Amino acid sequence: MKLYQFSIILRPSKETLALFREFKMILKHAVGIYSSEIAEAHFTIIEFVVYESIIPVVEKYLQKFTSLYKNGQYKFSRFDNFPETSEGKSNGTFYAKPDENSRENLIKIMKDFHLNFPISKPYKVYRCYNPHMTVGRRLSSDQLNFADRKFANIKIEISTNFTIALRKRNINSKYEQFFIINGFEFTGSSNDDSSTQLSLSF
Repeated sequence: MKLYQFSIILRPSKETLALFREFKMILKHAVGIYSSEIAEAHFTIIEFVVYESIIPVVEKYLQKFTSLYKNGQYKFSRFDNFPETSEGKSNGTFYAKPDENSRENLIKIMKDFHLNFPISKPYKVYRCYNPHMTVGRRLSSDQLNFADRKFANIKIEISTNFTIALRKRNINSKYEQFFIINGFEFTGSSNDDSSTQLSLSF
């Protein structure tokens, strides 16, 4: 039986996806070819390595989770970066940053998601708690400096909602992109009582 790598992401609206494709092209013209230049904009919630036969359990969890929450609008108004590590590895990340209110709400979603997620040890699981929408990753310090200068005069006022997407790729293919195998809309349909319903709106 074969193991696969899966990831669960928050995927923004079509308009936001198109806008980030433009950002990625601007970055490519500024710094040259870079990692993730063809990847769709998203927030990673979790990555894990399991047998495909376990995925129906994950999909059931995603259906339940999205039925407990209403969707909301999340705002981004500036670019920022994570620098290279102290070891000097070229893994810097240039990204669009959510405003403080959106960031707090997105972190809450991530924490709530991880509470009862059905996959854990002995499987490999990587949980994410820092919401950011990547434009480019694995950038050197010089490339990050170029990106900062290039985007300094680009004003962004993005407001987007999200869906949850389940993605898959082979674990031994270092440069293979994830591909989406299922998507889930936030509906808040499991509880009609607004006084007790968990909500993504703010």
